[in-house]
Amino acid sequence: MNNSIWEKTSNIIKIGALAFSIVSAGIIANYKVGQLESFSTIHEQSIQSLQMNEVRNDNRIIVLERKAERTDAQLEKLNDNLNALNLSIVELSGAIKSMRKGS
Repeated sequence: MNNSIWEKTSNIIKIGALAFSIVSAGIIANYKVGQLESFSTIHEQSIQSLQMNEVRNDNRIIVLERKAERTDAQLEKLNDNLNALNLSIVELSGAIKSMRKGS
């Protein structure tokens, strides 16, 4: 009789330990899934932030490229004007020399 009670108690303890293990594993799994979801959300927000920064940087690059194109065009125009000015100075210098020789 004592043996039967001991076996029943032992079986109840084993079942309780198994149930506790299953519940504990479920709680731990749920906690870990929650952590992973939290990390996933943080990473998703970081990716969205990086994508927004990329769009802003792309827009800044476009603006800078347009300004560089305008600057290049202005420099070309300035260079053409300086060349024309140099030619005019040479012509003027030649005209002044001929006037001096003629006087």
